[in-house]
Amino acid sequence: MCKLIEVLLTHPGCPSMNLERNKLNPILAMSFVFSMIWGLAGGSIDANWDVVDSFVRNLFDDLGDARLPQHGDLWSCYVDMETRRMDSWEKLLTSFTYSKDVPFFDMVVPTIDTVRFGYLLDKLLAARHSVLFTGLTGVGKSVVARGTLNSIAVERGYVPAFVNFSAQTSSNRTQEMIEAKLEKKKKGVRGAPKDKRVILFVDDLNMPKLDTYGSQPPIELLRQFQDFGGFYDRDKLEWIEIRDMTLSAACGPPGGGRNPLTPRLVRHFSVLAIPPPSEANLKQIFSTILKGFLRDFSQTVRGATEAVVSAAVEIYVRMAKELLPTPTKSHYVFNLRDLSKCIQGILQCDSAVIRDKAGITRLFMHEALRVFHDRLINQEDKGFFNEMLVEMTSKYFGEVSAK
Repeated sequence: MCKLIEVLLTHPGCPSMNLERNKLNPILAMSFVFSMIWGLAGGSIDANWDVVDSFVRNLFDDLGDARLPQHGDLWSCYVDMETRRMDSWEKLLTSFTYSKDVPFFDMVVPTIDTVRFGYLLDKLLAARHSVLFTGLTGVGKSVVARGTLNSIAVERGYVPAFVNFSAQTSSNRTQEMIEAKLEKKKKGVRGAPKDKRVILFVDDLNMPKLDTYGSQPPIELLRQFQDFGGFYDRDKLEWIEIRDMTLSAACGPPGGGRNPLTPRLVRHFSVLAIPPPSEANLKQIFSTILKGFLRDFSQTVRGATEAVVSAAVEIYVRMAKELLPTPTKSHYVFNLRDLSKCIQGILQCDSAVIRDKAGITRLFMHEALRVFHDRLINQEDKGFFNEMLVEMTSKYFGEVSAK
């Protein structure tokens, strides 16, 4: 919370402290409310957002200087220093341009979530404060972080460095990866290139397995850096000071191979929980990507974009709700990554092959079968899926002939 206030009121773009009192007080009040919301409750799940919103509004109801928006919630606003009011995040949305040269999972379609969490990451890193994104698998934690870091790297003088943890990651390997991103300054000192700052982003932070004593050695190495600003040379047993490096990370909730993080590390981070996108947002994201890909296809195929995306999203939602994991079906865990793979498969098609609505319909059915049906283990579940697939194709594409 304090770091956000610091950035909003002291960094470039901040208001002048010499403003008249009646102009400065509202900015201070709105900055405090914004920082309180995200600093104290940024790690709460979206189901609790309404409760937090009501609590904060009641708390500042008598403070006229706060000028809280009457429409929408406080989570949907940021402090615009130019207009001196709280504006919607939609004001910061940019357009998306599809490029076939960009890998599918690196594509970032701007939404309210990507904008606000990218904004918060940028502001907190400007204060040299660590950020931890958390949320369910597939909500876009890594995409938001990578997209934001790559877009602001030149302007902010950052050198983004990306590291992925797995169950087999060791502290030795972690230290090697970190040292490879840094330059030797002098004896016992390593750091970023001159006039730069390394932003080390660790994905799947809580994946390393526990050792005999219940700790995670790679995590303890990072905690040592956060606590003391360095670690030991393993050969010479000499202390190495790390300069000009800020740690950022992402992790999913414990379970499925992920372990709870030690509070001794988490205390160094501002924790921000990215909520799962709504069905409307999912349709917006994948429709934007698919429209860009199909722009060179026939009008008939392009016209099926909304049908493909709507059917895929509805199948995903129903699979996630109705086919739940059990002891004998522990792999029945359907997340947003499965939906993404379904759309990604469609992006592999060729305009010389897919020429009409029937072609894109068959392709959609094939990808849905590949991603969802192939994971089902008994005839009952497969029959359920087949009936649903026929229902979706009839609903969104019209009757599908036996042919």
